Amino acid sequence: SAKKAMQSTANESDRSKEQLINRREDVIVKLALLNCAVRSYRFETAAKPFPPQFRTAQSDDSKDIEALRRLLSRICRQLVDFLSLDDGSAAGSLRNWLSTGLTYTLERRLPLSDAFSDIQCRVLNLDSLNRPEQPQQHQPSLVYKVYYNDKIKRRFSELKSGRNTFFGYHGSRADNLHSILSNGLCAHLSYGRQPLYGEGVYLSTDVGVALAFASSGTAQPLSDRLQCVVVAEVIDQPDLVKRRRRRCHSNRADDSNEVDDLPNEYYVVSSSELVIVRYVLLFSSIEPSRLLTISASNNRHTTRTTSSRRGYLNRLINDNRAWIGAIVYLLLLLILPRLHAWLSACLAGGVSQDEAELEAALQSAAEASTSSTSGDSTSASGGDEAFGWGVTWGAD
Repeated sequence: SAKKAMQSTANESDRSKEQLINRREDVIVKLALLNCAVRSYRFETAAKPFPPQFRTAQSDDSKDIEALRRLLSRICRQLVDFLSLDDGSAAGSLRNWLSTGLTYTLERRLPLSDAFSDIQCRVLNLDSLNRPEQPQQHQPSLVYKVYYNDKIKRRFSELKSGRNTFFGYHGSRADNLHSILSNGLCAHLSYGRQPLYGEGVYLSTDVGVALAFASSGTAQPLSDRLQCVVVAEVIDQPDLVKRRRRRCHSNRADDSNEVDDLPNEYYVVSSSELVIVRYVLLFSSIEPSRLLTISASNNRHTTRTTSSRRGYLNRLINDNRAWIGAIVYLLLLLILPRLHAWLSACLAGGVSQDEAELEAALQSAAEASTSSTSGDSTSASGGDEAFGWGVTWGAD
């Protein structure tokens, strides 16, 4: 009995730890998508919903975008501290908003290969025994399942009401994903372009086709180059869903909206209400193990003591780059002439000292040879004269 109780306690502890990791990773991904949206030139539409604490008091439409960008930059440098915040600061308020203020949560699907194979089976309407082979170039780095709040789930269930559904891939700009996950896919946003097959949400059964429309973006702290593809579930309502004629899984009573010119891999859904995002595929050079390590980090005190000084210094440098550059330039202007003069004096002094020592050595050698020659000439005979002569010649 005691052993079972200990095992139960251990299992409960593991579940609690896993839930904590999931919550933290959910916040990391949401933070990265918000950061990508607010740094886009289209942030007015991409950053919806916008954190309410960064709206000015004058109007709900007025946004302090620069303050939010500065805070996100600081958070990305101190990510582990941010994950542990639960206070009334701007960073703590933003963390709580990302955790509980949005309409969805994300949960990573593991193992990656099996998760992607399951999605492919859903999209291609295959059973699990006929898993398709995955092309290596289309393997995502991370796969997340999307869970919506009760209000959204209940509304989609009511619209579904016994109808068939199917799945498809949708590729979009990385800075759109924050808005897509919160507000859904919009069937009437063509940004001034005339859609080739009419207005609607375009889906494909080929992930490669979706990736062609998934422009990359910078989404720190996840990646400098992130591509995003969502997997959507669609209610198969014949008059609002276009598809090519004679599709293999078309069992609909009304085929009036099937067309001949639509490519095999495409669906066009005219109503946004019929579409809900079920999965998110992230394509990048992200290391899942690194992200998991950050999510599981629980040593706030160590991080704070080792990174608080570094974080303060980084903020000081980033906030005063212009002044620091001007001060360094002035110091160089003052120091370089003095340094040049000192080096010149040292080099000149060294050369003159060497020349004086050489001249003194040559003079002493000449005097020694002269005295030796004169002594030899007065006291030496034949052979000694030759020796003295040789020394005199050598000295000369």
